[in-house]
Amino acid sequence: MNEKFEHSEIFDFLNRYFAGEASKADIDQIKSWLKKNKENQKIFDQYKSLWENLEKYRINQIVDVDKEWKIFKSEIDTKKADKKIIDFKPRKKVSLFAKVSRIAAIIILFIMLGGIGYYLVNQSGKEKYITKSETREVALPDQSKITLNRDSKIIVSKNFNQEKREVKLVGEAYFEVEPDEKPFIVKTSGIKIEVLGTSFLVNSNKSEDTIEIIVNSGKVAVTQISNRQNKVILQSGEKALFKKKVKELKKSKNADVNFLSWKTKKLIFKNDKLSKVVKTLNKIHQANIQIQDEKIKNCKLTASFVDQSLESILKVIENTLDIKVEKQGDKIILKGEGC
Repeated sequence: MNEKFEHSEIFDFLNRYFAGEASKADIDQIKSWLKKNKENQKIFDQYKSLWENLEKYRINQIVDVDKEWKIFKSEIDTKKADKKIIDFKPRKKVSLFAKVSRIAAIIILFIMLGGIGYYLVNQSGKEKYITKSETREVALPDQSKITLNRDSKIIVSKNFNQEKREVKLVGEAYFEVEPDEKPFIVKTSGIKIEVLGTSFLVNSNKSEDTIEIIVNSGKVAVTQISNRQNKVILQSGEKALFKKKVKELKKSKNADVNFLSWKTKKLIFKNDKLSKVVKTLNKIHQANIQIQDEKIKNCKLTASFVDQSLESILKVIENTLDIKVEKQGDKIILKGEGC
């Protein structure tokens, strides 16, 4: 399967395959394409899932493929410098089924180009950066940088860097703000964070009952949007915790040396209890590690890890604390006689 075929015709082959109209030659081409790399298999699985969903619902409206293609193409034009744009043009007179299949191809193509997430520009002119399974760095027009953690979203206002620099966050992100007279504002779940130039972390995951702001350098003002009197000023090494339900905002010293481990890939444990180590690993690696025996929860670990896999970290813990690590389905069980 040559490069030209792979980039311009693969979706036609997949459409025929999932519609049950593929010839033996088509199937052979798809098999060859799948063997090339794991990413192709991932695209195939995503496309399969999309087709299965299309079968579950009736589509009762005409799909203007030419219009959808123009919208899609304009949304990803900004990525041409970094990504190869795959240029295929839909035929104008095709069946509704074929139109839907082409729209499905556009969606999967979007996933291909996004890789770890995707980039959108909606009708209001706001820019959205969304991550899925990986982290991503976003460079803003003012030279500030945002590193998004997994499953997070940042929305950049249309008028960013005019009178102010404002973004909205869902999830977790680390901000490195370029000094400027214009205030840099982050809004998230009822909280406003305002700075001029600094670096800080914001964790506002929907699944959590709290929002956490940790300042790495500079000074940050954190304010409850609905109650401006509820405000704290944070400096380097301090953090704020906002309890969503009771609207309580408190600041304290930050004692978590691993608050940026998801970004730096560095983990440091200094005489930390195994229970705390496990909590950190579960968050950073999105794992499901459980301690089976109560007597090993207080075992202490002193170790540091740089860009190491979860498997290698657990191996070190197993040998250091003389415990057993067992995988049971999606769970990782730690057990032992004590320390």
